[in-house]
Amino acid sequence: MQKNNSVWGVGPKIVTSTLVYLALTLYIDEIFHCFAIVSEKIFMLYFLSGILITIGLVIWVIAARTIFMMYKLDSLYKGGLYSFCRHPLYANFILILVPGLCLLTNSWIVFTTPFFMYLAFKYFIKEEEQCLIKQFGKTYIEYKEKVNSIVPKFH
Repeated sequence: MQKNNSVWGVGPKIVTSTLVYLALTLYIDEIFHCFAIVSEKIFMLYFLSGILITIGLVIWVIAARTIFMMYKLDSLYKGGLYSFCRHPLYANFILILVPGLCLLTNSWIVFTTPFFMYLAFKYFIKEEEQCLIKQFGKTYIEYKEKVNSIVPKFH
């Protein structure tokens, strides 16, 4: 089968648009200083952030190694993390890693970044999934019907 996309998929488009949004929220937070999530017990916020970032990094390593290996083999992998959601790398960033990083800022407005990233994902993922359908055909369509894109579906 012919590969129609890069190993990165639409990731660079999602990340670029999200970084622009994040920069804007950081700028707004810097100007107004009134978006604090908590004013006291900030240690708990940092502790939660550390847990999310640690879990996110572990998932990222597992998912990235798998996708790079399968990309080289030109194979659709549907096991492991990929049996719970079709895009565990994006899911990890949207649901775990980016929220963990945003918590470090202690800012509600910055914490909206994962929501923006999800919207960017929904916008750009159509392009990547069309490439995957061209590449893997009916196999990918059946996989798409059974497995959610972002929110893990536990069987």
